[in-house]
Formats: sequence, structure tokens, C-alpha cells
Amino acid sequence: MSALAISQEGQTLDDIVFAHYGLAPQMLEPVINANLNILGLGIHLPAGVQINLPTIDAAPPRAQIVNLWD
Repeated sequence: MSALAISQEGQTLDDIVFAHYGLAPQMLEPVINANLNILGLGIHLPAGVQINLPTIDAAPPRAQIVNLWD
């Protein structure tokens, strides 16, 4: 099941994706594909645009942390 976000004046799609998914930049492409109708609205969205936020099927891969002393 997907979620629905409503944009606020001047908000960007990146802001909305970050607020919903957190640090999951790989979700920007699926969100764009689910909302092709907003591509012509520009970078800063007007207020009241409905944005479909698809469900993540699997957890995003985690970056491996390397310590200098390892």
C-alpha cells in the first residue's frame, strides 16, 4: 500500500522523499515514476500537489562502516 503526501508551497520532491523515507535516496526514482504528472511543475512545488509515495519492498542496503584502525 502506498502513502499520499500533499506538498507545501516551495517544497521540493527531494524534501518530501527525505521526510517520508529518511536517508533512502534510491527512492527518488520510484517516486518520480509514480508521479509523472508533477514533472512539469518545476523544482519548487506549489501547495496542494498530491504525491504518491510507493511502499518499499525491501530494506535499503546499508553502507559498510570502515574504521581507520580496522
